[in-house]
Amino acid sequence: MTLCIAATCTYQAKSTLVLCRDWQVNKGTLITSDDADKLREIEEGESHCSILISGQPTRADQLLNACDPAIRGYMRESNPADTDLHIDALLEGLRAACRNVKRKLVNHFVSMTLNMDFEEFSKHGREWLRESHYDDVWHEIRHLNLGAELLIALFDAEQYGQIVRVDLSGEVHWENDYSTIGTGSDIAQAFLCQNEMYDPDTITLGACIYELLRAKFAAERSRDVGTGTSVDIIVGGAQKYSISDKGFKYFENKLRPYKIPKITFAEDFLEEDIPAKPEPNVDNDVS
Repeated sequence: MTLCIAATCTYQAKSTLVLCRDWQVNKGTLITSDDADKLREIEEGESHCSILISGQPTRADQLLNACDPAIRGYMRESNPADTDLHIDALLEGLRAACRNVKRKLVNHFVSMTLNMDFEEFSKHGREWLRESHYDDVWHEIRHLNLGAELLIALFDAEQYGQIVRVDLSGEVHWENDYSTIGTGSDIAQAFLCQNEMYDPDTITLGACIYELLRAKFAAERSRDVGTGTSVDIIVGGAQKYSISDKGFKYFENKLRPYKIPKITFAEDFLEEDIPAKPEPNVDNDVS
């Protein structure tokens, strides 16, 4: 699965999370379809969390299931004075979940490849296998990844929007303003980074949606990013909205008809490079 974007902004004086995603999914080497819902929801009491997923759908849901207890634990916290401690506990819980998922993936890979579990391979692989085969298996293990990424969008005890990204390697990142996952994320991130003054406390909802859709439409230059688009908004951890057809058309009309501006080139834009004259060769020797 291809592209998901999450960002924080302000709407009606409340911290707000905006989620943007496409619907495209690969179904084979040459086949794609626009029917993949990449949004997952977790409800814990009155707290709400939205998760965007990318990668292999089964792997993504398995990863989210492993992360679910850590996410719910964070959602149950209610003391604003301990927000930093809550975040630290969430990040550590997510890292532990990723380690467990990676451990299972490695054990499955070794079992399917060698018909032995990882513990047997670690203890006896060097003596049971040819050296080249043993090295190849370790090479594959080192390059195994989770096969999925997560963008976790939730609110802290003060109802301030937070974004946490879990990448393919299992690293966990606490993002301050916006984040992207999926194969089109590099293009989208490059466009989002052009707004050097992005401040979640001052950027409006309209401006935030504009920036996310600008990045999403640009990422469609990648063949892996679908043109179907959804935008979801969560205000203050409680009210949930989606962008209407009218709203989407408004932004699409602003962003889609991009045209290269006509350039007028004047002769005085050029100046001739005149080679510097060599310094005269002065012989200072006195006979």
